[in-house]
Amino acid sequence: MLVTIAQIIGIFAAIIGGLWALTRYIIERGILPPTEFSISLNPKGIQKGELILEVILHLKNLGSSALVVQSLWVDVRYLRQDDKVSFINNTEARHLSGLTDFPHSVKKRLSEPAVVEARREALDLWFKERKKLGEERHREPRGLPLLPYKTFVQPGVKQKYTYITNLEEDTSFVLINAEFYYEPRPSTLQSIILFVSKILGLINYSLSHVRKPHTCQRVFEIDLTKANSDAD
Repeated sequence: MLVTIAQIIGIFAAIIGGLWALTRYIIERGILPPTEFSISLNPKGIQKGELILEVILHLKNLGSSALVVQSLWVDVRYLRQDDKVSFINNTEARHLSGLTDFPHSVKKRLSEPAVVEARREALDLWFKERKKLGEERHREPRGLPLLPYKTFVQPGVKQKYTYITNLEEDTSFVLINAEFYYEPRPSTLQSIILFVSKILGLINYSLSHVRKPHTCQRVFEIDLTKANSDAD
């Protein structure tokens, strides 16, 4: 029996539909679970001229599979009360135009050899992992490693990661940048399916997009009258 044009179209549509469902509901959710990423800050008080801060990073896994985090980094920058407020002046990074400059940072305050070496070891590990994923060009993560190793968050779980640090007593505003990296390691077959789906327009991203950092940024005014409150 001859196959009609309508039957051919129906078969083709069924294949495309099955490929879309396989990509979106099995492969995509397995390597890229939707995640809610947020930051909160809890000033604890003053101790001998130093402001003690509790930075909390929240990772909520909204997907149906485990979220595997390759590494988690945090950058704490701040303004002091006598600082002049100005814009970032960087001619090489025009995308930063118009952003307020926070000239001080925890990273700049750290000069102990042990701390510097620990950061370098974390960076070396990070670069090795990115190279395994086939990335030859990538920027260095911001700030300091909170979790240089891999961790995971189960579906439906909101995991808190705390970072306790101290700044000058006269700190007025704090800017926190945080980022984490997904651990996408699809099989050869999964990579092929994702590539075909991208070509057919079933998805609008590639694995190179997935390997970019998932970032979050917030600024906080320091108000010690609200210190020691529980940050949700």
